[in-house]
Amino acid sequence: MVQDETGRTLKFDGDLSLSFFPRIGVELGGLSLSNAEGFGKKPMVQTVSAHVSVRVLPLLSGQIQFDVLELDGLTLNLSRDEHGKSNWDDLVGHEDTGKAEASEDDGGFSLDVDGVKLTNSSLFWDDRKTDTKFILRGMNLVTGYSPEGTPFPVDMSLDFECSKPEAKGTLTLTGKSSLDLARRQYGHMATTISLAAKGAAIPGGEMDASLDLQSMLLDFNTERAKITGLTVSAYGATVNMDGTLEGITDGLKNWPPRLMSLPLMRVNIATDGRYSNRDSRFQGPDKVRWYGGSDLYSGPVAREGR
Repeated sequence: MVQDETGRTLKFDGDLSLSFFPRIGVELGGLSLSNAEGFGKKPMVQTVSAHVSVRVLPLLSGQIQFDVLELDGLTLNLSRDEHGKSNWDDLVGHEDTGKAEASEDDGGFSLDVDGVKLTNSSLFWDDRKTDTKFILRGMNLVTGYSPEGTPFPVDMSLDFECSKPEAKGTLTLTGKSSLDLARRQYGHMATTISLAAKGAAIPGGEMDASLDLQSMLLDFNTERAKITGLTVSAYGATVNMDGTLEGITDGLKNWPPRLMSLPLMRVNIATDGRYSNRDSRFQGPDKVRWYGGSDLYSGPVAREGR
């Protein structure tokens, strides 16, 4: 069936076990989905093992309640060719003629997930159009219970490596997130990110940075991101920000972003004496810039420290 619909080969490796009560569950020893034509022989998706289960009794009242979704050794090989065609275009390019009818019929269902556990996973991105590659390895992700629109805990760690720009390092994240797909709103709260990176693309060749965030709400209906209590520390400098970003989709599509409208943004930069205009990317008293020169913010800036 998968072969007929997509031209891909879906292969199951190892044992498959089923359970039926009190949960309908499936545990796989391994799974792989072949790549699109023209993108090589490596599978596009591959897992070492997977486990998913749904509680039976809530289904009778129109509720879909998943236990923790577990994936071990997930590998994603994502690519884009010289003409801009990606290796997943054939999977998402079909129009769903029954979309309107389905959206009305499924209004009575609710979806809950007890969490996601992703271990020893990797992501490979090969963009032949821009001659850019990056790799995420050793990716571990654990989330808690996540009813739609309410915060759930998130813990993540990974190693990364990329070329053009050349950089590699490690990243860890802890905090809370929320997803409201119906309202197209995404939130992050009480979040801490630690980054250690080195390479030719890193100013000074090496960087240890941290980010602390009280809250950020991304609303893709209004194209705004409201940020509260953002603190970024790197190169002996600390930047504190509160405010609103506008045009967030344009910024993501054209990364690194050009000047975005930040009508409510307040920026404060503090240093410990190791931070200088030459070594950092702070340019003058009224502008903050990304490394590489594209403007992030233009407006009043308070700078403290030596």
